[in-house]
Amino acid sequence: MKNSEFSGPRYWKSLDDLAETPAFTDWVQREFPAGASEMEGVNRRQFMKVMAASFGLAGLGMTGCRRPEQTILPYSKQPENVIPGVAVYYTSSQPGTRDNVPVIVETHQGRPTKIEGNPSYKPYGGATSVYTQASVLDLYDPDRATKSSISPAAVRDRLAEISKAHGADKGQGLVFLAEPSTSPSRAALVAQIKKAFPKATWAENTAIDLTTSEQAAKAVFGKAVRTLPEFSKAKRVLSLDADFLQNVDGSIGQAREFVKTRKVKDSKDATKMSRLYSVESTLTSTGSMADHRLRLGSSQMGAFIAQVGAEVLKAKHVGGPLVAELEKAGASLHVDTKWIEECAADLAAHAGHSIIVAGDHLPKSVHAIVFAINQALNAPVKYVEVPAAEQGIADVATRLNKGDVQTLVILGGNPVYDAPVDLDWSAAQAKAEQSIYFGSAINETAEAASLFIARSHFLESWGDGRTFDGTLVPVQPMIEPLFDTFNELEVLARLAGAQTTDAYSIAQATFKAQGGSDYNKFLSDGLLEGSAYKAASVKADPAKVAAALNADELTAFELSADKLEVRFAPSSHAYDGRYANNGWMMECPDPITKLTWDNAIMISPRLAKELEAAQGVQIFPGKKPMNKDSAFFEGAKGTLQNNKAQFKRGQEAAVVAELTLNGRTIKAPIHVVPGMANYTVVLPLGMGRKTVGRVGQGVGFDAFALRSSDGLGCALGAAIKLTNETYRLANTQEHWSMEGRAIVREGNADYYEKHPDFANKIGVESHAPSNYAKDADKSLQEQATSQFRGNSAYDHPDFTKPAPNVKVWKGNEDKFPAIQQWGMAIDLNSCTGCTACVVACQSENNVPIVGKDQVLRGRE
Repeated sequence: MKNSEFSGPRYWKSLDDLAETPAFTDWVQREFPAGASEMEGVNRRQFMKVMAASFGLAGLGMTGCRRPEQTILPYSKQPENVIPGVAVYYTSSQPGTRDNVPVIVETHQGRPTKIEGNPSYKPYGGATSVYTQASVLDLYDPDRATKSSISPAAVRDRLAEISKAHGADKGQGLVFLAEPSTSPSRAALVAQIKKAFPKATWAENTAIDLTTSEQAAKAVFGKAVRTLPEFSKAKRVLSLDADFLQNVDGSIGQAREFVKTRKVKDSKDATKMSRLYSVESTLTSTGSMADHRLRLGSSQMGAFIAQVGAEVLKAKHVGGPLVAELEKAGASLHVDTKWIEECAADLAAHAGHSIIVAGDHLPKSVHAIVFAINQALNAPVKYVEVPAAEQGIADVATRLNKGDVQTLVILGGNPVYDAPVDLDWSAAQAKAEQSIYFGSAINETAEAASLFIARSHFLESWGDGRTFDGTLVPVQPMIEPLFDTFNELEVLARLAGAQTTDAYSIAQATFKAQGGSDYNKFLSDGLLEGSAYKAASVKADPAKVAAALNADELTAFELSADKLEVRFAPSSHAYDGRYANNGWMMECPDPITKLTWDNAIMISPRLAKELEAAQGVQIFPGKKPMNKDSAFFEGAKGTLQNNKAQFKRGQEAAVVAELTLNGRTIKAPIHVVPGMANYTVVLPLGMGRKTVGRVGQGVGFDAFALRSSDGLGCALGAAIKLTNETYRLANTQEHWSMEGRAIVREGNADYYEKHPDFANKIGVESHAPSNYAKDADKSLQEQATSQFRGNSAYDHPDFTKPAPNVKVWKGNEDKFPAIQQWGMAIDLNSCTGCTACVVACQSENNVPIVGKDQVLRGRE
């Protein structure tokens, strides 16, 4: 690696950076480009959209902010521990479908202002997700539901009437569709409902289903179990289209565990790092950290893991007839055999410290094979038994289409917007005699319902839940509900005809039923120690694994520019649509594409070039767009094409395309993403909402319009047609030019072991004159992390200690108050006779000089 500062691979921020297009060159000349402060259109998606929600956060008009009923005190007597300007912290948890995130909420005068993770829950170590951080804004969203469609008293009467009416027919015409929940209190109420209405239908649905692995476990192990990888014990990891470091349940803890195996303290630890193999269809945060990465379509993952499985089972001399089945299943994929062989050999060589994880959008057959391989490798994986899955939305749609449903109760979610298109949920829901929707905002489903019941935010609700490993955590309100909204536990309790309908009492009773004894300590700690799911003893019998395999799920289909595969993935901004009206999430750039306020049809550079050549529409900008000798810039009629894919003031002029899948077509801009499989198209979900607040109105396109029951994660047979239209995408990728500094300083483990200081010899800093003053001798890593972010290159005086020139304080520091940070002291005893300091002090601070042997303090 001699002369490494002038050689090696070139790193770039975007395709425009790599091609050095004129638009990019002009853009990076300005660190704060013109137009960055403009507030119209796509630049900031209308300044008032974001500020509308922020006003609420400041407490404007929130006269209903109150402390919880259980501890409220009138302000005629000052509440204990409430001091204006001093924060008070409470534990709680953000509810999820499979994982409640333990949090600590900062409050000011009873109003939640900031959320952080609860460090008492060790697996997460005080960390949270971006969605958890942004969830506090939803509490103050001016577009949230402030009331039900009828009065609160009428809501309670209607729930009692439904309970009484269906109690007579044992729930014959009663159907529930609820979002999954980790709450044991809700589970207890659901059990009461099933007992009170034995003929009723209870089903659960979420737009982003992450339970495929648990469903496959039931076929292989005979019971639903959850896989808990112990990445801290892993030396080799194979990630199969799984972004386990981000955006999946439990990823907060998984990321922390995995990173522990990648830290290197010195050159002796270089070869002890874990090794990550990533096989994925689109570039992810996990794939960007991989040591070895293979681009492969999602529909080809089944055949790939079958080939890896056959190699691993043969190396470990296990599997029997399953090996032949895997070899047969993997024969349809043509991929670099050396990649397969080396990966499998490395995993087998580190048995006991190797883990394979697969994305939950992949078929159950893939997860069944992963179970078999992990068992053969004696992988450091824990299995815990979890409650079995309930019926799904397809079962409810079938029931509704029969026309015998009297009452449909929808608890959360938004099926009118996100249900598979082949179910035609809007028409099915309309067939119920009455439909009740319980949600936090007026959305597409609320508009189609007979009765809307407004839901309280989790920061104003009592409840409970479980983390990904099953630890019981509380849901504790920070304030009394701002509006006349309802808690889910109260709604279910009234429907079940329970005597206790108060959510606080229900949650407290559940805590005692779970073996807890001190509820106040539970609320203080934010978790119940020893309450996690019990470990499950399972064994992947090769015969059962073979029986669970589906040939269609393991066949690798040939993909091309005319036969594309479509990956449906949650949007980093809106997830499945629930954060579509959250201004903070819209402003937060996608971690890979850096797009804000939009989603796009994401395609690979290879596919973009093939589409350009076949359809005559330019996608890539050219360095010399007026070069008539280049056929690249000639259109169908021999005329030059406009430079469409360029940046102007932070906006990408993206080509608009029509994507057709199974006879359905959507129209949206395309965005080229390096690192994607050649013929994979990614559609981010959760955008393009029709009934949404002012922030999410008109933002993005609706990818759910193409998603059907037989292709929830991945669908085949799509085609793209380019148009001559363009759409301006807000993209932050080109911000923060490095001005010649190295983006990445790279060296492999062997080189680092011999040259631990190699990073200091790469880039312009390695030979530029030093400008770090006192930090000149520090490593580039230390300099980069400490300078310059508002810090001076020189030592600052320590204002917490007595000034060194005040002789009278020497040896008696404890007898004198500390000088305030903004103060200064002058010892006139050491004055040389010059009056400059006195004149400067008087003119700047307008204070008199009192005389010798005295201390003058200015700026007090």
